[in-house]
Amino acid sequence: MSTPVVRSRRDSTSRSMAAMAREESRGHGGGRKGLPLCVWLVGAVAALVGIGIVLVYSSSSVFAARTYQDAEHFLRLQLGWAVLGLVGLWVATRTSAELLHRRAGLFLAVSLFLCAIVLIPGIGHLAGGARRWLTVAGVGFQPSEVAKVAVVLMMAAMLARRDSQSPEARQSLLVPVALAQVPVLLILAEPDLGTALVIEIIVGMMVFMAGLRLRTLGLIGLAALPVFYHLVVGTPFRLQRLLSFIDPWAYRSTIGYQVTEALISIGSGGVFGVGLGEGKHKLFFLPEAHTDFIFAILGEELGLVGVVALVGAFGIVIWRGLEAGRRAATGFDAYLAVGATMLLGVPAVFNLLVATGLLPTKGLPLPLISYGGSNLVLTLVALGLVMRVERDGRGVAAWEAAT
Repeated sequence: MSTPVVRSRRDSTSRSMAAMAREESRGHGGGRKGLPLCVWLVGAVAALVGIGIVLVYSSSSVFAARTYQDAEHFLRLQLGWAVLGLVGLWVATRTSAELLHRRAGLFLAVSLFLCAIVLIPGIGHLAGGARRWLTVAGVGFQPSEVAKVAVVLMMAAMLARRDSQSPEARQSLLVPVALAQVPVLLILAEPDLGTALVIEIIVGMMVFMAGLRLRTLGLIGLAALPVFYHLVVGTPFRLQRLLSFIDPWAYRSTIGYQVTEALISIGSGGVFGVGLGEGKHKLFFLPEAHTDFIFAILGEELGLVGVVALVGAFGIVIWRGLEAGRRAATGFDAYLAVGATMLLGVPAVFNLLVATGLLPTKGLPLPLISYGGSNLVLTLVALGLVMRVERDGRGVAAWEAAT
C-alpha cells in the first residue's frame, strides 16, 4: 500500500531518470544548479535566522554581562555559528542527490561513532547530568544533532531503494525503522529523551509516506508505551517535569517555576509586546531565557504580533518543504525533503508547546532561534538539502514543459 505522494514519485520515474541523465550530460547538474533557489524558502529562513540572532542578544546580554563580563558574548558566538551554518546550507544546495544517496550509510556510520564515543567518560562532556557534548579543537558540538540528519538520509536512501524494487523483492518497512533505533538508543543513553522522540516521530512520518499502514504505526506506538513509561516514571527529573506539566501553579516555587515564569512572560507581552530589549523576565527570572525558553522572551517583547510572525515564518518553511517533497524529481529526494523539513518542524512544534505549558519540559531548542551552535548549523544544512530538492524538482518540471 502506497501513499499518493509515493505513487506520484513512481509514476514519474522514467521522466525523472531521463531528466537526470540530461543534467549529467551537461556537467553533473550544472544546469539545475544555475536555477535560483526558492524565494519563499530563502526569505523565511533568512528571517528566522535574523530574528534568532536579535533575540539571542536581547535575552542573553544581561546574563552574559554578569557571567562573562561581556554583554555580547553569546551574540558573537551565535553570529559565528550562523555564518558556519549558512556556508553549510550553501554546500548542501550544491551537493547532488546521487552523492547523498550513495554515502547515506557512511554518514550514519560516522554519526553512530560520534554518538558512541560521547558516552565515554573523559571524552564526552558531562553537563546537567547528561553526557551530550564532544569538543574538537576547543569547539563543542552535540553528536545527536549530526545523528538526526544522518537518520533522515539513511531512511530516504533505504525507502527509495525499496520503492525501486519489485514487490516480491522488497524488504519490510520495519527494517529501516529497526535500524533507526540504533542511534536512538545511543541518544537515550546520554540521556536525551527529547531528541530521541524527535527522531522517532520523523521516522514514523517517513515510513508512513512510504506506505506503512496507520494501524501498524499505532501498534508500534503501543508496543513502545511501556518503554516510554519506564523512561519517564523511572527517572526522577522526568517525573518531576510531568508533575509540573499537570499543574505547574501547584509547584510554582519549585519544579513548576520555569513553566509558570514562561507563561507570565508571554502573557505580559499583550498584543504588541513591551518592546524589543525591554523584557523583564530575562533579568534572572526565567531560566534558560536564551535557549529552550527564548520563545517566552519573544512573546514578552514582541507580543502577539511577533508570535504570529514567527509561527508564520515556520509555517512557510514547512509548507514549502513539504511542497518540495511532493514535486521532487526522485523518490529519494521526496523522502529527503519531508524528513529534512520535519527536522525543523517537529522540534519547533515541541518547543512552542512546552513554552506555553501544553507539553512537559523536554529541553529542545527552538530551531534557528535559540542559542546553540550544533542545532543552528545542522538545521541550516538540512534546510539547504530541502532547497536543493525544490530547485531540482522545479528544473525537471521546466525541462519537461519545454520538451
